[in-house]
Amino acid sequence: MQPYFTPKQMQLIVKLIWYYFLLYFFTVVYNVANKKVLESFPMPFTVAASQVAIDHSDGLTPSLLAKIAACHSFGNVATVMALTSGSVSFVHVIKAAEPLFSAFLSVIFLNSKLSTWAYISLIPIVIGVALASIREVSFSWWVFGTAMLSNLLYMSRMVFSKASIQGSSPSSPGPKQQHASLSAVTTFRLVTLSAALQLIPCAILFEGSRASQLWRTLQSQRPSEFYFVWTNLIMSGVSFYVYNEVAFWILDLVHPVTAAVGNSIKRIVLILASILVFHTPVSELGWIGSILAIGGSLVYALVQQWTPASASSPTASKLSVEESSNKLEP
Repeated sequence: MQPYFTPKQMQLIVKLIWYYFLLYFFTVVYNVANKKVLESFPMPFTVAASQVAIDHSDGLTPSLLAKIAACHSFGNVATVMALTSGSVSFVHVIKAAEPLFSAFLSVIFLNSKLSTWAYISLIPIVIGVALASIREVSFSWWVFGTAMLSNLLYMSRMVFSKASIQGSSPSSPGPKQQHASLSAVTTFRLVTLSAALQLIPCAILFEGSRASQLWRTLQSQRPSEFYFVWTNLIMSGVSFYVYNEVAFWILDLVHPVTAAVGNSIKRIVLILASILVFHTPVSELGWIGSILAIGGSLVYALVQQWTPASASSPTASKLSVEESSNKLEP
């Protein structure tokens, strides 16, 4: 009797199980540690700058790199701002609305028309976010607005990241100039370096004196809280980089559809973990809204992978924005 799986297949399954465990674990660690830091040290620019890992590579044009890095760095700032005032679970329900911006930006910048089913799949996302917002205890327009801004910036980053992989810029008119394609991992490492160079001056400019004063106060008057903030800040920064790297490793092994499913499960795990850790109250309407929003984002990703690319976008079949977003999902 032959085994169901060959040794090579079993090795791949074990590797995927391990990678998904790391992905979910470090995603939860990042968001929980992030929230704990912000409760005692509400400096979003400083926290976001400290979380940007530094690595290096080459191959992107400086202008395109600057655009991707700006979207990456300030998208992270917007997320941190939302987490400063809102609950982790509510912020990530709003983050499930990323496909709305993906669809909008794809049509405008990539000339990529979506199928009817893709547009229909956006409806439960809108309804879900609305329902989750109605009874949310931590709801405020600031939290909602900064989380939505984060969605816009991260999806803009996907547009420019796609251009870097395809060798063109969505904003440049006329014939596209080709340059050396980069792998997703290489692109991410280079983007994090540039993002750090952009965020550190902003953190010094907007929060330098206040952050320094609060840091010294914690160090001198509340040493236990200082140690707590310091350790969680390191944990959030390391986990931010690690879970992105692991996401790339997974995409090297699985189909984008599998990655889309895994990404939706990751958001569910994150929301449940944050509710358990922070004892966040969620109404029945909030649960229904969360399920609709996350389920809609999953359906949208699956529809995009299974629907033939638009004829007006000949390169769209090579790499979709949704495929990229699974690689660079914060």
